[in-house]
Amino acid sequence: MKRLFRKTKSETKKLQAVLIDWNGTLSPTNYWSQLEKSEKQSERDLFKIWSYSMFVKHKDKIIPWMKGEYVSEDLLSLVSKETNTDFEFLLKEFVIGCERMEYSSPNIPKLVQDLRDKSIIVGIATNNMDSFTRWTIPYMKLDTLFNEILNSFYLKAMKHDLDKNGQSLFFGNFFNKYDIEPTKCIFIDDGEDKMGVINKLGMNYRRVNAFNTLEQELRNILKTL
Repeated sequence: MKRLFRKTKSETKKLQAVLIDWNGTLSPTNYWSQLEKSEKQSERDLFKIWSYSMFVKHKDKIIPWMKGEYVSEDLLSLVSKETNTDFEFLLKEFVIGCERMEYSSPNIPKLVQDLRDKSIIVGIATNNMDSFTRWTIPYMKLDTLFNEILNSFYLKAMKHDLDKNGQSLFFGNFFNKYDIEPTKCIFIDDGEDKMGVINKLGMNYRRVNAFNTLEQELRNILKTL
């Protein structure tokens, strides 16, 4: 039987870095989550209306947004017009939601610090928007906890994007900056490596879900160090 994801101590003793996806892995939080969780039906309705407008009606603009072709205000302007919502009010609630994002477990910061204390480089690797860097990172002080934050918006490339020579447009600079071999890097995500890019690059891909959470995965890695 093929062994999935687990490595013995001898196999991980040369581990240099751990990269972790944000949305769905480090954090389960949606935009406008403060409205999504509100006790007021009217605010929960706003969450549904705004989310539907942004991610369903304008889904064709989401990946370009993640690649830096749009900024948050561009999408919010479309939502504002389509839902007849005051732009400044929409933006204010959007920023609040970005700032109030939460970790998938309150134990995540300590586990990340424990890895760093063992000289492991720990970074966030996310297909994300300018909103993440503008509001989430400074509010949550992510740049003080993680060594590096890779955001597709500023890299102008998604995790699976390769150049004509098969080199990663997303991860390449990270490996060069820290002089890290991809084979000595664990990448943790909640999605599938559908295009096989992560494995082809040589990274040790670990998928998390409800049965194998990020907290469990980080604890497992720490046990092997």
